[in-house]
Amino acid sequence: MTTSACPKRTIQKLYAESVLKKNLQNPPTILELSVITGINQFKLKQNFKWVFGKPIFTYVTELRMEEAKKLTRDEGCTISETAYRVGYKNPQHFTAAFKRKYNYLPSRLKTSGV
Repeated sequence: MTTSACPKRTIQKLYAESVLKKNLQNPPTILELSVITGINQFKLKQNFKWVFGKPIFTYVTELRMEEAKKLTRDEGCTISETAYRVGYKNPQHFTAAFKRKYNYLPSRLKTSGV
């Protein structure tokens, strides 16, 4: 790897992260992200995991859950509204994913302010 290639790759990876953050409700597929960033799918997945320490899907799920906590706790959104705003079409699927991640239901944020 040459030194001159590093900044371009870093910029592409950070751009991929930026695209994901801006599109939490409807994140691009790996193929779409690959086209947007100009990195082939294999390299995108490999380098993303190397830079961020986790696969793209895991990273997006974590971003969604953090945003969900903020929306529910700080903005007072309902669970259904939160689910929709972070990209879940089914509030029950969102609730299950939230519970898997945090070990408590999102409704607890409304009652205890966790």
